[in-house]
Amino acid sequence: MKVEREFKYDVRVVGGVAYDGQDVWFSDPGNGAIACVDRESGEIKRRLKGPKVGSGTAWDGTHLWQVGDTKIQCVDPRTGKVVRELPFPDEGFISGLAWDGEALWVGAYDRRTMHRVHPVSGKVLRSVKSDRFVTGIAWIGDELWHAVYPEDGKGTELRKVDPKNGKVLRREEVPCTISGMAFDGERFW
Repeated sequence: MKVEREFKYDVRVVGGVAYDGQDVWFSDPGNGAIACVDRESGEIKRRLKGPKVGSGTAWDGTHLWQVGDTKIQCVDPRTGKVVRELPFPDEGFISGLAWDGEALWVGAYDRRTMHRVHPVSGKVLRSVKSDRFVTGIAWIGDELWHAVYPEDGKGTELRKVDPKNGKVLRREEVPCTISGMAFDGERFW
């Protein structure tokens, strides 16, 4: 897989990425904000301040979901207010979020695990393992994709995995480390 376009921002790290059907959102932990970006121009349209932001962002059709310091937060995209919080499903570093239409998928980086979590109760509905450190996660139709961190001489990959058992169904090498990801119907961000 190759990089088609690249936008540069004055941020230390992009923590999570989501697509809302029109714009791309990314979390900016260094500045404590979630930025809304025009996907054609790359221009930052606005920033939401207030929620604690970390390494995962997802869109459920109405709200943004954001990894915070100690909880997963459901955020109103108009106001930036946190409307609900869920506990982390794992003791490890939470590294990604995706929405599958009914539930959240939560990446646990150092546990090499992805958890499917109920969006109201926070109950873990299913967990699948990876053999690599899990970074960004995306849900595309009925497919679960995740990125893996480069380690032990192996590069970064995007992986399509079976959401029932974690079996790798497809691998795509990528030239950069991925900390968050989303799919806009045409391409990964």
